Amino acid sequence: MLGEVAPLNADGDIQVGYRVLNQYGEDITSSILASGIDWNASTVGAAGAVDNDKGVLNIDTPAGTAAFKTGDKVAVTGIDKSSSVVVTGTVTVSNKSMVSDVEFKGFFNAENKELFTDSDFTKFTALFAGKDQYGNSAKAAQLNQDVTIFSSNEAILKVDAVTPFVDGQGANKDQVGVKFVKPESNVSGKVILTAVSKSTGKVAQIEVNVKASASLDTFNISAPNSLVAAKDTVEIPFVAADQYGNALTKYTDIAGKVNLPEGLSLTKSSNGAAVLKYTPATKGVKVLVVTTNTGKVSQLTLDVKEEAKPATIESLKDVSTSVAKDGETTIDFSNLVVKDQYGRSVTAEKFFAAGYTVAGEEVTPADTVVTVSGTIADADDEITISGDTKGSTNLKFTVLDSADAPVATSVLTKEFTVIDKSVYASYELADVGTLYADGAATTHNRAVKVYGVKADGSKVLVPASYYTVLVNDDLLAYSSSTGLNSKVADNAEDTFDTNGNVATKLTVIVDGYETPVTLTKDLTISKAAPKANTVEFVEDTVSNGVTEVSVSALSGADDTAAFTDILEVTDQYGVAIAAPTPRITVTNVVNSDASDTDANVIAVTGSGTTAINVTNAEENDTFNATYVLDGKTVAVKFAVKASE
Repeated sequence: MLGEVAPLNADGDIQVGYRVLNQYGEDITSSILASGIDWNASTVGAAGAVDNDKGVLNIDTPAGTAAFKTGDKVAVTGIDKSSSVVVTGTVTVSNKSMVSDVEFKGFFNAENKELFTDSDFTKFTALFAGKDQYGNSAKAAQLNQDVTIFSSNEAILKVDAVTPFVDGQGANKDQVGVKFVKPESNVSGKVILTAVSKSTGKVAQIEVNVKASASLDTFNISAPNSLVAAKDTVEIPFVAADQYGNALTKYTDIAGKVNLPEGLSLTKSSNGAAVLKYTPATKGVKVLVVTTNTGKVSQLTLDVKEEAKPATIESLKDVSTSVAKDGETTIDFSNLVVKDQYGRSVTAEKFFAAGYTVAGEEVTPADTVVTVSGTIADADDEITISGDTKGSTNLKFTVLDSADAPVATSVLTKEFTVIDKSVYASYELADVGTLYADGAATTHNRAVKVYGVKADGSKVLVPASYYTVLVNDDLLAYSSSTGLNSKVADNAEDTFDTNGNVATKLTVIVDGYETPVTLTKDLTISKAAPKANTVEFVEDTVSNGVTEVSVSALSGADDTAAFTDILEVTDQYGVAIAAPTPRITVTNVVNSDASDTDANVIAVTGSGTTAINVTNAEENDTFNATYVLDGKTVAVKFAVKASE
């Protein structure tokens, strides 16, 4: 036992200190080896002598008798059950313990951050130490009774009025700290915290600096690296900083703190960064003036060029200029390299949105080497070039404006050659792949394609009139218009082998230039039900792992279509699945407006199912979607944009 005096505490109990040593003289008071001590006090017996196993024995006020008073004698006995070591002693009840000495030990934050007006004040504390007249360290409960603490300016920083001191603070959570309260005034400045012992009047003070929260102060814009044309949208570089000179890049740090002129807009990228975009309505010299809420000004002068328009068809791509006699080739917008008057590529979206089309014609129609039909007025349109007569001819392709007037600079002239059988060194039958045993259905028909191979190795698709297709009529059907189709159904069990397949052969006899040419392919018909083999996103719908979705697309009672419309799914037979039903899981939901109440926060129902709905979506909100279909998984980040 550490002493013969037992001071009263606030509850009228007394406390006795003790220490436990092992046979080597080492202190093991807090060890599990010292946790088996049975204590008894003459006033309350074992029931009222409570050991905290850390060197303090609390002896309760005697039951049914007068409370402890100064001068009372209490006999204490402790027996260690494992070693049979006994300690005995008599303590004298002394005056109630009162905090007499006070001291601030420093300012603490677990992440070593400074305190700002917008900080979480509960993460900061002023570490404090108080001792009673016996030299014992006081815990928070005693400090809250014996010490008065106050702030010199409660508009900047307050302390809890009832229990300002709390235990479990500091790096090791073994110190006492002062509990801070954030004032509603949101004022910055320095305050003095003063602690006064009620028993001795001793004083301790500490200065706490509450800094103004970091906020955008300067915002400087600069010219983009690319040309700016009317109605184009370009990204404007900027540098933003707070009042302490720290760079700001996040959308949430900048939005609402700069005043932007017409045409300039601030958006949030997929990673939360702010992006400044400019869309001028007309051409001319534009002076852009941006001001911050702190009154700082940035100015930029731009020479906005005339609205960009399709000007030239620069070339064809992925197009064979050799056409089989009586055969054909097709050209769609993806085969055209279209550029505007500034030499920039024109996307299909912009091209068709402005009402432009592409027409093709033979330069000398009287030659009638080919027949050109169709125009390209949307992404699904094609120009068809049919081979009529052996020979070469020039075709021209022209951009027409919304009034069907030719764009004079747009014409591309290209030579096409119609060839007959005499130029083919050989023929090649393209792979058909596995056929699905769907009986009379026609959803999984497969085309038969035969190519004439020229001496230089280039291939030309030849028309069906060049060849005859032979198949097992019990298993397959063929026509030049619909292609190959399985006649067997998946329930024809006696037809299939143990793997659910049936083997057959495709034979094609080509009417060659001088002699017939026979081509064959082994085919497999499978009864395996179609399921997803590839799950991808529709071209140009996803950029850097992010796709955009409008607020209106998420405004209905079922938003599944907004999620599945961007999917492109094909089964193991190479056929597109028109209406896929993946399980969709939504995660990582981020509300762009941190001040949203619960009623306005984006919410998701049906996550992890095939039917999903998103409510309260607002511009610049983001969330991730993971699709799982037949064991295939893809994921994308959705960025919500304003409705168009």
